[in-house]
Order: sequence, then C-alpha cells, then structure tokens
Amino acid sequence: MPTATNETSWSLNSVWASSTEQLTVLFYGVHKDGATLHEILDNDSFAGTLVSDNAAVYQGFTNSQKCRAHWVRKAIKLTLQDGTNQQYRGLADELLSDIHKPKEGIRQR
Repeated sequence: MPTATNETSWSLNSVWASSTEQLTVLFYGVHKDGATLHEILDNDSFAGTLVSDNAAVYQGFTNSQKCRAHWVRKAIKLTLQDGTNQQYRGLADELLSDIHKPKEGIRQR
C-alpha cells in the first residue's frame, strides 16, 4: 500500500505528515532531517511504497516513487528557465497531458 510522506517548515522546527488511504499521522515540532525520518519511518523495515518529493532525505527506500505534482512543477520551472529546450517542453507537455484528460466515469459539464 502506498504511503505518502512530506515535511514542511513550521514556526517550531517542522511538521511531518505521513498518510495512507486509511490513516494520516502528523508530527509537529520535529526536526527536518534524516534522523527524524528514520525515527518516524525506518527505510530498513518499511515494506510499502513511499511517495514523496525528491528531497535527498527520502533516498534509500527500496520501493519509492516521486510525487507527480513535484515533477510537474520541476518540468514547468525548467521550461520557463529555457523555453527553447524541446526536452523540457516535451516533459512538461507529457506530464500535464493527463491532467487535462477527462477521467473515466466522471461526467463532463
């Protein structure tokens, strides 16, 4: 079962959030580092798929994937920085194409 995890700055250190389809766990006021992540979610014993941004702290998980929204933002940023680069443009177009497709079973207005 995929587990999405993320961290963000907060007035007192950071907030870490981990969630599955059934559960969300928040850790307030903790450090934003590998040692904290290891205490929350140990990559040696975690058997699920970790969905995260591309932060280095998440490297080392055997089953992982990167959050699509982060890839989309990165592709848009690269395209804006170098609008003549066709690889960047193609990546952005490909990532954005699924967003604009009608989803099966959803009635369009």
